[in-house]
Amino acid sequence: MRELWVVFKKEWLDTRRDLKGVLPILLMPLLFALTSYGVLNFVVILQQKPAEFTLPVINPQNAAPLIAQLHANGIQTKTFEGDAHQQVRIGKVPMVLHIPEHFERHFNAQRTANIELIWDLSRSEQHATASRVKHIANRWFRTLGAQRLILRGVSPQAVHVGQIIDVNTAQAQQMAMRVLGSVPLFLVLVAFIACAGIATEMAAGEREGRTLETLLLTPVAKPILFAGKWLMACSLSLIVMLMALAGQALAIALAPTSALGLRLDLSISDYMIVFILLLPLILMANSLLLFISLRARSLKDSQTYTQLVTLLPTATGLYVLLASQKTTLLIASIPLLGNQALITDALSGIAIAPIHMILNATGCLIIASLLAKGGLMAFKLR
Repeated sequence: MRELWVVFKKEWLDTRRDLKGVLPILLMPLLFALTSYGVLNFVVILQQKPAEFTLPVINPQNAAPLIAQLHANGIQTKTFEGDAHQQVRIGKVPMVLHIPEHFERHFNAQRTANIELIWDLSRSEQHATASRVKHIANRWFRTLGAQRLILRGVSPQAVHVGQIIDVNTAQAQQMAMRVLGSVPLFLVLVAFIACAGIATEMAAGEREGRTLETLLLTPVAKPILFAGKWLMACSLSLIVMLMALAGQALAIALAPTSALGLRLDLSISDYMIVFILLLPLILMANSLLLFISLRARSLKDSQTYTQLVTLLPTATGLYVLLASQKTTLLIASIPLLGNQALITDALSGIAIAPIHMILNATGCLIIASLLAKGGLMAFKLR
């Protein structure tokens, strides 16, 4: 144990001397926390009432009541002349409302009178404005249709036979996690990114710097040397993970979820469950990083492979975010994928079955031990 402590302390001292390499690692949790907080604030801004804008209209005199309705809802209008399709296509105007010449004639004859909203559907920033204009126009059409039926002694409800109504069974906390779906991804990324550079430097970097051979000549068993490096990487990852959890907890607590009608009521026990789910993943991730670094032919190769490995959490995280599947026994037993799915459940207020956590931890520890054995074999070959 004394030899293990000496190796562990030596690696920590080397890491402390390299402040430039450690500082970005310590800033990463802050960056992720600010990102989560910024995403929620951005969603709140999008949900706010749109500002007034001026809508170009072709032939506004043909539908004066509709123009008045737009003005009453905060949409100003101006007469437009020219090629509307071309002007919208080149982005000179965002959209144009086209009221045909025959609109008034069809309207007075109580025939179908259509209007056109000319806009570029590929411009995502215009979708909210276009939806607002269409909503106001459709509401005006429905109101006039109901008035016409009333004048003829027909109840407007006779037209509407029925409708399907959404009954939401999702809890408020689950709805909030749909907005904050990136939080589990950020936490898992920390496990892989926190010590990616350190692991590379401890193995491939020391080999290129001719210090690894000197270390191997010391009267210390190679398993002790490997275990000391691995424990140092895991301990640093744990520190960064605790910082990341604290940052995400603070971001969630300060986020304006109430403005969206959502609620995130997370307790200390919820974050403890998340930490327990991340712990075996940290052990597996550092075993993988050291295995790659020891197997790589050079420092450059090690950095390249390490960067590819850090993409794994992104792929599984996007699957969990988009698939929205219930966490089954099979998903929970798959390392990395199961971790992210279970963390999402924990943050969503869904009770996690102990068997799911046990299977997930067992899978991570098995892979971690196999990778550590492979890394140790590579270590002995040096």
